[in-house]
Amino acid sequence: MDTLFDLRDFSEKRICATCGKEFLPTQKPQRFCCPKCKRVFFQRKEGARIEARYESIQDKEVPLPTNLTERVKEAVKLYLGIGRKKRLGIRAIANLHDVSHVQIRRDLIEAGVYKPTPEQNRRARAGTGLHSRILQRQRIELRREELERHEKEWRKKMALCLRNLHRFGISIKTTCDYEGWKPAKVLARLSERPSYQKLLLKIVTRGDSIQDYRQNRIWRNRMAICLRALRHGKPVETTCREHGWNPSAVGNYLYRRQAYKKWKAAHPAKAENARQYKNQRKYDWRSNKYETEKNFGDAINQLLNDFGIHFSREKTFQRSRSRVDFELEGAIHIECKICTKPSMFVKAIGQALHSKAAKKEIWLVIPDDVKVHQEQLETLRMNQIEIFHETGLRQKLAGQEPMPIQTRTSKLP
Repeated sequence: MDTLFDLRDFSEKRICATCGKEFLPTQKPQRFCCPKCKRVFFQRKEGARIEARYESIQDKEVPLPTNLTERVKEAVKLYLGIGRKKRLGIRAIANLHDVSHVQIRRDLIEAGVYKPTPEQNRRARAGTGLHSRILQRQRIELRREELERHEKEWRKKMALCLRNLHRFGISIKTTCDYEGWKPAKVLARLSERPSYQKLLLKIVTRGDSIQDYRQNRIWRNRMAICLRALRHGKPVETTCREHGWNPSAVGNYLYRRQAYKKWKAAHPAKAENARQYKNQRKYDWRSNKYETEKNFGDAINQLLNDFGIHFSREKTFQRSRSRVDFELEGAIHIECKICTKPSMFVKAIGQALHSKAAKKEIWLVIPDDVKVHQEQLETLRMNQIEIFHETGLRQKLAGQEPMPIQTRTSKLP
């Protein structure tokens, strides 16, 4: 009795139509034992068809296939020499029709007038021929991969240069010299990138130069590092010493930033710091009248206005990032300090030396309730730096003899 699904067709062995081996079929209409035998069978069948057409057309009496285009028919006539005294080769026909000689060869094979040799077929299938499409495709693919890899390397170079310039203020030439690249080529590539053009437009809009932008980025990076370390409990001076920076220069920028002011408001001074300030005021090392140097500078500003003296405030040196509080008529520098503790007063002496290098007369001014140690006074006189109290400055500007400086001979704090 037959069933709907008869397994007898799948249990009987069959013979492969290509290699003649016996095999168990996995489906009913299967004629080949493997895909390779199937491919070889149809290749042989197609080759036999082309060979039969070629043999039949050689006498020139059999008509060409009717499904050929006009270009193919013209190529066949030129190749067979129909209506001409001399036959043309495949490359001559390709040049005449302005197409590839490979396409002409395929057209002639399909028309049955050209039969490739077995050696040509072997090279074409292996991709080893001089004009093999397989070889050309491989070359194109390798070239495309090489161009992509080259472009990827350039993108990495430009990204590194822009990152160093934007985040750390490092110039493009410095980055190229460190990495061993040619700055001219990198700049030529960067000029085409929209990100670099946008950066240049931003700098030009601000009215700055690329050098100013680099300096600003350098200081922004230093302040960010100091603030990050400060939030983790590390003092600013320690961070500056670890990186080899000047704590005073970093402080000039850091203490004016809103981020630092917010952190300072959230972390008020500890009891020992407040007690230290109290002891400094007790022993006349810090002023009780003025809380900050800005308040003391405002008082000196009003004093100079009362005398009608022409001056400029917060004068910056040309060859240094240091500043002096006042410059009188372009010849005298005035530096205001409210504390004479050695760790603070040594900075005032350093600023005074900058003024001496600029060939300017320098005056240090302190409040009336602050005293100077005898050794500090001797150091100032040795460097030809004058120091006055607030009242002494008023007497100096009025043409009178200024009052002497109050000194201490006790041990330095």
